Amino acid sequence: MKVAATNPIMSPITPPPTARITVSLIGLESIVVNREEPLGFNVFVSDDDINLTRRDIITLSNTNHSFREFLYPYIFNEISLTWSMIDKIDEFQFKDFVESIAIVENNSEKEWGFRFEKFFNEFVNLKEIRLVLTQSSTPLKYNKLFDDRSKPLEKLTLQTKTNENSMFGMDHLNLIPNGIKELVLEGFTIQFDREEVHNFECLRKLTIIDCYWNYPFEFESFDNGVLESLVVIYYHQFVLSERFKEFTNNFHRSFRSLKFLKLVNNTEYKVNLPKSMVLDLKRLETVELENITCNA
Repeated sequence: MKVAATNPIMSPITPPPTARITVSLIGLESIVVNREEPLGFNVFVSDDDINLTRRDIITLSNTNHSFREFLYPYIFNEISLTWSMIDKIDEFQFKDFVESIAIVENNSEKEWGFRFEKFFNEFVNLKEIRLVLTQSSTPLKYNKLFDDRSKPLEKLTLQTKTNENSMFGMDHLNLIPNGIKELVLEGFTIQFDREEVHNFECLRKLTIIDCYWNYPFEFESFDNGVLESLVVIYYHQFVLSERFKEFTNNFHRSFRSLKFLKLVNNTEYKVNLPKSMVLDLKRLETVELENITCNA
């Protein structure tokens, strides 16, 4: 990809029309400034030339006004908000650049009262939302996340830091009419009702971090026939539970569309996969196991 932006001269010294200037920063191999006219310059950025962190991009944007304007889409594609900042969202000037929003604090009153569909009315290119919830995800069951949106949400991350009593119900996201492509759940107890309709037809990536679950929920409840990636990470002793063992014992009976699996055991306890699961993993394209042993 090649992106060009024309900007005014930032220096009283005008190089010859054919001059080329290379600017090097940490993580930046080259941004080539090609002086084509005495009264302006074009900035060409190739994907192959850049490996920048967000800090690098912000640092570069502070060098002068021209770079800052050019880098606006890279600076404001991800933003973090507090609830007090959301109250002033109308004053934000760079909404069209925003693709990802993180609400980085929990507030029970705001979670129940805020109409999340406002995000999609204000940020027309929004693809990802990350929420830190006070306790359960129940407010989302009664809160329409979309307003007649035609495309699925690319990614939804829900986190709770309370305890194992924080509940995520699989029917809590049913007001998202076109579903979610990627879902990340952290810290919840997952509840499942067989009689409820669950809206995961578009789900292709699922990440579970330190979540509990009880019968009748099973991991394959998320499997809609198109799930391609599953990541499971634990920092506590739920890896020793019968529910987790049942997941590993029955893995070979489900997830037929799965291509990528990552299991991470960040506890002091030993986790050993059963032979049936080990044999079944051979059909996957990629498997990553951390602090986990396999029965031959």
